[in-house]
Amino acid sequence: MKPYVKIAEAQTPEGEPLELIEHDGTYMICSHGEQLMTSFSHGSEETLAELACSPFRPVNQPRILIGGLGMGYTLAAATRALPGKRATFIVAELTSEIETWNRTHL
Repeated sequence: MKPYVKIAEAQTPEGEPLELIEHDGTYMICSHGEQLMTSFSHGSEETLAELACSPFRPVNQPRILIGGLGMGYTLAAATRALPGKRATFIVAELTSEIETWNRTHL
């Protein structure tokens, strides 16, 4: 059995623990031992971004606010949903370590 490896840890602004865990090539963000998100299953994030961006397809240079970076799947799907629109994407992430994890581990 392959081990679960804690890659990094952080705290939310409210003091709640966050952990970035890797297991057999899959990454998870957990808190209090509960999975919050995983790199294995992220279809809901992609679908949400596609649905949320669809009203902006006719708009030139839309500005899109995304609440939380997570593992980056929502942001990636939003950029794909508005190709060639010169859209601006603003990500409101409260935990700076999440951004670091995306740049270094995910």
